[in-house]
Amino acid sequence: MQWLSNSDRARVIDSEISNLSADLLARIPSFSCQRYQLELPRAGVDALKPGISHKKLAALTEMGRPENLELLQDLGELSAAKQIADKQFPAVFDLPTLPIADGSLRAYRPPPSLRKHGSGHSHRTFRESRR
Repeated sequence: MQWLSNSDRARVIDSEISNLSADLLARIPSFSCQRYQLELPRAGVDALKPGISHKKLAALTEMGRPENLELLQDLGELSAAKQIADKQFPAVFDLPTLPIADGSLRAYRPPPSLRKHGSGHSHRTFRESRR
């Protein structure tokens, strides 16, 4: 993805290759790409949600375990709140305004199940989707 795009979140691969930010397949980037990472080592998890037991932390890497979903979602939402910024999304991603009966416009407002959560971006949470 980094070879075809530009990103202000390009990750350093190693000291020799760096982050390949200047290495593109074409003359200009074909698209913009943002990479968000949830770090599961102890330091990364403790920075988001301290106090998780070593046993529970070790089990989080087993993504197929349903009992991990709620904690993984919590960690993902906490991580997103720190990593995602409005400046990373151009105006083309802004929600449209909608006409109303009197001819005026109002901003689109998502239904309650899609309202903003911790990161400030609208999304439906795992808990809400299970109701």
